[in-house]
Amino acid sequence: MAAPARYETRSDGYCRWRAWDRVDGRERYVYVHQLTAIADGASPYLVFSAGEYHIHHRSGIRFDNRPSNPQLLKGDDHARETFDQEGAES
Repeated sequence: MAAPARYETRSDGYCRWRAWDRVDGRERYVYVHQLTAIADGASPYLVFSAGEYHIHHRSGIRFDNRPSNPQLLKGDDHARETFDQEGAES
């Protein structure tokens, strides 16, 4: 029997659920900001599109997963938003 899913916060601030895939025995992760974006109407297909889209934290705080914070963006737009945010903090 596989172990139950575990909630954890990575050292960089991202919150996620971790579980073992019963089919191939590999560890799998799903991030809370991904789940929040999907619950708010984002397409799961786009959220899990292998890098084409990213979830941006509007507040810049990685563990801030309030429904108003995560925003689905294309990869280039996400990079630009993140750069602009980090540049404003300097």
